[in-house]
Amino acid sequence: MRKSFLLLLMFFLASSFIGTSLAAVAISGEGIMSSIEEDGSIIIDEGGYLVDNKVLILNSERKKISLHQLSLPARIYFEYEYTKKGPVIKVIKEIPKEIPQ
Repeated sequence: MRKSFLLLLMFFLASSFIGTSLAAVAISGEGIMSSIEEDGSIIIDEGGYLVDNKVLILNSERKKISLHQLSLPARIYFEYEYTKKGPVIKVIKEIPKEIPQ
């Protein structure tokens, strides 16, 4: 009985540790941001993402701007974390447009 209890306790501790460590992992990517939805979520490469209320948004000149100041569609680098609500964007950086030579 005591061994079962200890094994069960270890299982719960390990699963809670794994759950919190996965939630805190930032994932990055690049894509085309095509729209801002009415609920404040954004569409990147046809996928929907929530936007953190403390999101850092930088334009191509690396100046802080608001989400609505991005000229869409915009090629962006972004970082997000998985949460219970889904993927949440933490950082958006506009990628400078390439100038043809």
